[in-house]
Amino acid sequence: MTFDTVHTAEVSLTDIPTKLVTLGPERATVVREVSGVQIKHGHNEITIYGLDPQVDSDSIHVAGNGPATITDIQTTTVTQKHLFEELFPDCENEPGDQVVEQEDPDNDFGVDKLELTKVQDELKELNAKNNITNREWRTATKSLECLQEYGNGIKPEVVPISQLSEYLRTFEQERERLSEFCQECEDKVADLASQITKLTRTRDSLQAAFNRARDAAAKPERAARKRKQATHNLVVADKKRRRNDHMRFYPPQVGAVIICLDGFPNLTPGASRRSSITDDPEKVEATGSVDLSLTYVTKKAAWVPRYELNLKTPTSSGTASYLAEYHNFSSEAWTDAKLVLSTSQTSFSGIGEKLPLLKPWSVKVTEDDKAEFKKKSDSWTGGLTSQDEINAKWARERRTMLSKPVIGNNLSSMHPTLPVPDSGPYPMSMYNRTWQQTQPQAQQMAQQQQLNNIAQVQQQQAQQQAVQRQQRLAQAQPPPNPGLPNPRLSSDLVLGIGGRALEERNSEESEEDGDDLTLDGASFDLDFGSTPSPPKALAFQEPSRQEYGMTTSYDIPGHRTLRPSPIKRRHVIASIDFPKVEFSHVIIPKLRAAAFLRAKIFNASSLPLLRGNAGLNLDGTFMGTAVVPDCRADSVFSLNLGVDPGIQVSYPTPIVRRTAGGFFNTEDRAIFRRTCRINNTKAAAATLVVLDQVPVSEDNRLKLNILEPAGLEKESDSVPVTLDGSAAKAGWGKGKVTMLKSGEIMWQVTVEKGMEIRLTLEYEAKMSNGQKMIGA
Repeated sequence: MTFDTVHTAEVSLTDIPTKLVTLGPERATVVREVSGVQIKHGHNEITIYGLDPQVDSDSIHVAGNGPATITDIQTTTVTQKHLFEELFPDCENEPGDQVVEQEDPDNDFGVDKLELTKVQDELKELNAKNNITNREWRTATKSLECLQEYGNGIKPEVVPISQLSEYLRTFEQERERLSEFCQECEDKVADLASQITKLTRTRDSLQAAFNRARDAAAKPERAARKRKQATHNLVVADKKRRRNDHMRFYPPQVGAVIICLDGFPNLTPGASRRSSITDDPEKVEATGSVDLSLTYVTKKAAWVPRYELNLKTPTSSGTASYLAEYHNFSSEAWTDAKLVLSTSQTSFSGIGEKLPLLKPWSVKVTEDDKAEFKKKSDSWTGGLTSQDEINAKWARERRTMLSKPVIGNNLSSMHPTLPVPDSGPYPMSMYNRTWQQTQPQAQQMAQQQQLNNIAQVQQQQAQQQAVQRQQRLAQAQPPPNPGLPNPRLSSDLVLGIGGRALEERNSEESEEDGDDLTLDGASFDLDFGSTPSPPKALAFQEPSRQEYGMTTSYDIPGHRTLRPSPIKRRHVIASIDFPKVEFSHVIIPKLRAAAFLRAKIFNASSLPLLRGNAGLNLDGTFMGTAVVPDCRADSVFSLNLGVDPGIQVSYPTPIVRRTAGGFFNTEDRAIFRRTCRINNTKAAAATLVVLDQVPVSEDNRLKLNILEPAGLEKESDSVPVTLDGSAAKAGWGKGKVTMLKSGEIMWQVTVEKGMEIRLTLEYEAKMSNGQKMIGA
């Protein structure tokens, strides 16, 4: 054996367990260990195949230990060597499941058919006789024809005159005999036909009765066979579905890593000195084994955060289950692997119904060349509605038009206000990852500035809500009589809370108020009966958490097997309590006549939250899917909870009224009026923030003044909210109105339950005659 001989070995990763799989937000790092690979002295070439063909080749790292030196590492793709049935044995067709037994047509299922058989035999015998008679009749008829033909062919030279009389006598006798026989056959055939017709009707009647009895007797067996056939069809369809799914993970080419080793490099095959005697090469040949570690990165596996969020408005608190949703879309099966979830500062996109953004409204004047042909009020149309308001109205009309019922419409058309759910940042495709389009940076900054303007308002709202809750608790009545209805059932219904939410809330308030009664050392509940202890809830294995720099890792307990599958898995990372949640309503009526409910959640836990979709439950009612933004530990994030139907908002069309001046007046003047009606149909007072705006003049020739609310002249001016006599009701609530920058007007009002208010914004515009007000 020479030193240049290359010893080869092949290792398939199919049957080798995986040591570690570290899932990240966009990729996974896999560590494989190949132990006990036999090598020999000299050059060795080990081929490890079975990797996903789209593994990042630059991430492949090989290490190991043993009596060898790594001289070269190559990556390539090779033909798939394993059969599909070997990799996915659950998709193999079993011979026993191919055919379902069919019904035996000769099986009578125990029904007596003796009479039917007798009639069938008689009918068979009559048919046989009828066939014989018909055959005899056809024979006699043919004989008559032959006799007639013979008579027609007699010639004088053949038959002498002396024999003619004898021939005629014989002809007459034979013809008479054959005619009589034919007549007998015809009579017999008619009689047999009558008997066959009668017996056939009897047979049909008996056959129908037998079939009904047989169907009734065979019904259980046929039902069982039908169920078996249906089960068989389901099994076949399921195997076909799984086979189609697995075919996506059965590539014709697989990745391979070729490792070149120099075995036993310290062992010299030749003589150490020129004068020494060389031994036989077979005597210096050595064998051994090496252990290899293969590390690589694939983009076919990752994880994303998911949340199950439960918020409670009565207690201003909430809870959340932090879940990890992971998948393996590669062609590899990682068996008996240690699973680690790694986080980074990556952002995840999502969906949500955005709060409208109130942008500054600037106006100016321009010369109106056709003023003599127009009404005077046309000069003020530019100050009546802003372009953003027109665009918002057009968008609402378009949504309404699209939401009209059409043939074959789906459920989303019946609920135009519900956001359309998204498939999430990870689609079902194995090879592509599409991210949703995020909001433009400029719009995000503007919306953040708008939210900052009402941040102080939200703080005041939270304080007022806390005071109101304390007042309600202080005025609470003693525990009611079990035989009387509970008065709590008629208080504080928020966003259409169902019976389940009421039961949860009643149980929570009962615990807080101490509704249990104790008498002579015995404990009784409100139903005067012993209540069994609730069953123990199922526990989840929470992973251990480790932090290293900018990365946080979660070690999943135990070992897992991650096979390629289009189905995503979920694991609970932690359960989080939110002891403080502030709820607020924001109304921007000129863009949308609706009250948006927002929740400001304080993350008091030590866990940082990554951006991800969350199933949102509000007071026990599932509201839809929200997006939890990135949030550090001991920080705050906000969620838009959509439109609260308990706060009804209407916003009539703005009106403009031109005021007449004197005969020599050179200035044109108009008054604009906007009105917002708010009706609180909830069973508790609601604290609202209402935003509207007046245009801001960019031209010295155009002057704008706020008439109502009176007292707003510059930024930061604030006055109490006063309603006019026609709209004011005793005990409607209270509030104040503040002028913000860029002409924004903000009302901070508390509307008592069942009350309706009308907020009016009126401003005056002045400009010279012959000019027109337009948007800047």
